[in-house]
Amino acid sequence: MADNLLLTVTLLLILVAVVVLIARILTNMRTSSNWIKDWQQLAQDNNLTYREMLGQSNVTGMYQGRLVNLLGSVKAGTSILITTNNWENNYLEIKSKGIPARSSRDPEAQFRDGLRIESRSSEFTNHLFSNMHLRHRLAPLAIIPNLTITLSGAELALRTPSVIHEPEDVVAYLDVLSDLAGQIEAIRE
Repeated sequence: MADNLLLTVTLLLILVAVVVLIARILTNMRTSSNWIKDWQQLAQDNNLTYREMLGQSNVTGMYQGRLVNLLGSVKAGTSILITTNNWENNYLEIKSKGIPARSSRDPEAQFRDGLRIESRSSEFTNHLFSNMHLRHRLAPLAIIPNLTITLSGAELALRTPSVIHEPEDVVAYLDVLSDLAGQIEAIRE
């Protein structure tokens, strides 16, 4: 009797695990399908090229006069890379602290309290972020957990562990990166 009960409970647990696994697979497939369609539309609307390879979407081309490369996958999240002229080969890393959206409506406070900025040159960062418009453009990124922007060589990259689904959101990130790249290019120490 105890053996039958143990077997029944074991089979029931296996059945529940299989159902949960199937539900996750279906959710990922639905999410992936919607996101792929969105990125295809993004590419088409902005005269970019869309490719899919090994479960990863890739959008490349020229955007606002800059070479862009967007990579996205459900497992790895999103990477947006654009080129810039980094005249002095400055290094920059901006990390979001993931502050709650409601914590501050003031963009200056959001920028100051929600983003951690590292660079090898304080002169570079002081000059770069002396632009109030740029600080206000970057401030909303403080609410996105684990978002990182890096400048290394001629590459400016934004990375986040989540997939950015909506084409409007991707374009907004591209615009912010382009603004940042423009400000970087304006600095010649």
